[in-house]
Amino acid sequence: MSKEKEDNTNGKQEKEMVLEALKNLMNNPCATLNTKFLNSHSKVALMFQDHIFEIHGEDEKFIQYMALKVPISSAEHKELLSLFLDEVNKRAEDSSIKKLNELRNLIKVGV
Repeated sequence: MSKEKEDNTNGKQEKEMVLEALKNLMNNPCATLNTKFLNSHSKVALMFQDHIFEIHGEDEKFIQYMALKVPISSAEHKELLSLFLDEVNKRAEDSSIKKLNELRNLIKVGV
């Protein structure tokens, strides 16, 4: 097998590993989702303990994890960003419902 084919195979395995880890972490409630740079840099981040995955958009779409820079297609970027933002909205809704229930309990106690 040529060196180019080996590099391509390793790149595909690396990409699959990063995509799988990223998708699994999105649903983990202990992972932090950061949209701070979504509008300014077209970048979102997912953080878990000392691990940080950044999903970059604009012209060059890629996932940055430590020293790994994994290129992704526009379709993959769209799917990841959609999953990411769905999870952000779900967490915001869950948080709102929790706060609403806390308010209801405070009102009941106060009445």
